[in-house]
Amino acid sequence: MPPEIKERVKNTLYVLLMIVFAGAAYAAWISVTHIGIPCFYRLFTGFKCAGCGNTTAVLALLRLDFKAAMKANFFMPLEFAYIAWIIINYIVVYIKTGKKELMPKPDVLNWICLGLVLVWTVVRNIFGL
Repeated sequence: MPPEIKERVKNTLYVLLMIVFAGAAYAAWISVTHIGIPCFYRLFTGFKCAGCGNTTAVLALLRLDFKAAMKANFFMPLEFAYIAWIIINYIVVYIKTGKKELMPKPDVLNWICLGLVLVWTVVRNIFGL
């Protein structure tokens, strides 16, 4: 393996480790203090955004409480799958080429996911989900 690819793999693993550490620290903070980052969209509009409830859902998943996770935000698995797709695509492109491209191809999938997020935001506020 060429040295530049080894260096990019090392950098990627370091960043992923820091993200996991930060997520674990945030989960521990919330579990102890019950203070989390507020949703500014909800704070200013009074409506839930597509991501409202994700922190509650992740904490429920850490307790293996799948029912509570789905109740917190039914859309979360699709959101996380899309985010994982973006991250994996970014990592693969970065390691192979050194380019830092955030939005993966095909563009149509990005537009579909954006449309689903907008529809979910409207639906959850109409039906109180």
